[in-house]
Amino acid sequence: MRQDQLAARYGASRIPVREALLQLEGEGLVRQQANRGYTVSKLSLAEISEEFDLRAMLESDLIMRAIPHLKRKHLADAKEVLDRLEGNHHDTVDAREWGEQNWLFHRILLEPAGRDRTMRIIQTLHRSGGRYVRMHMSLTDSTKRGADQEHRRLLRACAERDVHEARRVMSEHILLARDELMVVLGDRR
Repeated sequence: MRQDQLAARYGASRIPVREALLQLEGEGLVRQQANRGYTVSKLSLAEISEEFDLRAMLESDLIMRAIPHLKRKHLADAKEVLDRLEGNHHDTVDAREWGEQNWLFHRILLEPAGRDRTMRIIQTLHRSGGRYVRMHMSLTDSTKRGADQEHRRLLRACAERDVHEARRVMSEHILLARDELMVVLGDRR
């Protein structure tokens, strides 16, 4: 992808295109190649594993910090997202929508911790790994059902104000996704 070609294609000036590409590069989604433009980056299995390890550490810590500040509204909003994820609103959720709703669920439960910088880091990790999670979700129904059950366990621990159980479930949820993804991606390479 070249800045000038993207700008012409979308009828935009080069400055916002350059800024967007720099942001995508900062999030690890594209890489710049000298005199060749940008390419969509592919993460190695080790990089994907590292991203999920980071998420497990950060989100497990943040959920413990958030629980004392969770209000009924947070729990109700998170339950609403889970209902959508599980198709309880009679909507079929595709892999892309599932990824967006998954991030929303995590964000609702983590934001009350009031750690904006940590949330930005976690969001970047979700975005970067999200394409692999969406691919995995589109391949197997059992993975989606398992994630739905883990989300329900996490929400229950939050509602019961059980910080240690919530931390454990959050970590297990993310690390299980990592392990399943490593198997799927390892088989595809």
